Amino acid sequence: MASIRGTQGSGRLLVKLHKLINNGEYYEAHQLYRTLNFRYSNSGKFAELRKLLLEGANLFLGRDQHNSGADLALMYLDALNKDTKITEGMFSI
Repeated sequence: MASIRGTQGSGRLLVKLHKLINNGEYYEAHQLYRTLNFRYSNSGKFAELRKLLLEGANLFLGRDQHNSGADLALMYLDALNKDTKITEGMFSI
């Protein structure tokens, strides 16, 4: 039951994240990415986390939010480092 609640909670946060990005509220979106990074990392959902962080880093860098993009890129590398199932396909964009 707790894992179901965690998944629903993350789903709500993802909806909120997209709204923040669409409204140009990049600071708040960045903080939400950091929250999701913590949640996904603690629950071992590294595949989902890597996808989320890579998309977020590209999004921020594409919108001239270089510090936020770089931070998410570093979190992406950290997620790669923590995951024991690293494959070659993880590095393709």
